Amino acid sequence: MNQSYILCYDGSFNGFLSVVFMAYQKRIDVSEIRKNEDVQNGLFSEFRFVRTEEDKARRVWVALEQKNISALKNIYFAFLSEQKGMELLLFHYINRLFFTTGREGVPDHELLRIEHMSRLVGEEKQQVETWTAMKENREGILIAAIEPYFNVIPLVSKHFKSIFREKEWLLYDHKRSFGIFYTKGVLELVSQECRTNSYFFDDTLNGSGKIETGHKLVLKEPTISEFPSKVRISKKDVRNHNVPLQRHAV
Repeated sequence: MNQSYILCYDGSFNGFLSVVFMAYQKRIDVSEIRKNEDVQNGLFSEFRFVRTEEDKARRVWVALEQKNISALKNIYFAFLSEQKGMELLLFHYINRLFFTTGREGVPDHELLRIEHMSRLVGEEKQQVETWTAMKENREGILIAAIEPYFNVIPLVSKHFKSIFREKEWLLYDHKRSFGIFYTKGVLELVSQECRTNSYFFDDTLNGSGKIETGHKLVLKEPTISEFPSKVRISKKDVRNHNVPLQRHAV
């Protein structure tokens, strides 16, 4: 009986692709894929922590692009849904893409869930782009706080950059305590640590440390009836938003 492993990563998409690379390179039998902070003792599996390596992540992405470019959006959007067990589902999906063509070899229920979650993330991305309003602080920085259901912040930067090209702006996700800051043509991810910086939040913080912008977009929770009957997913799964904070250039 081959030893199976629980592979742990930092929660980033590059980290997930690094997991895929390592699993293929070392021919690892993967039983689960977890974020580092979700590590618990496994009964029959051992843990292996995978370091995020952008060059290896890029190699996986390029290989997928060459194999099936239409699958790239579904993989990325479904990953950003943050659903419990999605990493392992995507790992199996990627595995089958490398050894089959098109949709062949991918079980219908797995493909259905991936495509459905990708669609829901895409719909919320459009809602954020359409309905988010920004308020200008004393420093002239446009700020908006949102509470998206899924992790759509990485998907909307291009839209807001095109609209507010000549302004400095910050779009902040209350649920995940991070956002994107745009200044002088450069986008950067900023984490909760920037709350102490008055340059951002001189007149936007209330007593609890929350960003107060005068407008906060809270998006609707998808109802169970919106999921296809073959997709087994609970409201508890949908509410799981545990993404490690990071700070790096976009």
